[in-house]
Amino acid sequence: MDTPECAIAQTLAHTAQIMGRLMTVAGIGFLTALQIFSKRGVPQPWRMRQHCTEPDPHETAVLLDSDAQPKLQRTQR
Repeated sequence: MDTPECAIAQTLAHTAQIMGRLMTVAGIGFLTALQIFSKRGVPQPWRMRQHCTEPDPHETAVLLDSDAQPKLQRTQR
């Protein structure tokens, strides 16, 4: 059973076993880090982008209307 094909097959099986273990450890580490960071108040850029694109209605009114100041004073009374 010490043919070159058998040695190659054993080496490939051993390498695949090591790679499987490494991927398992990396996956567990990634999921643990994701769980820790999601519980903390870490800023998440994909959620922040949504808030930045929504315009503020007061800000757009001031930018679009040249006479926005009298309108804003009337609504505050």
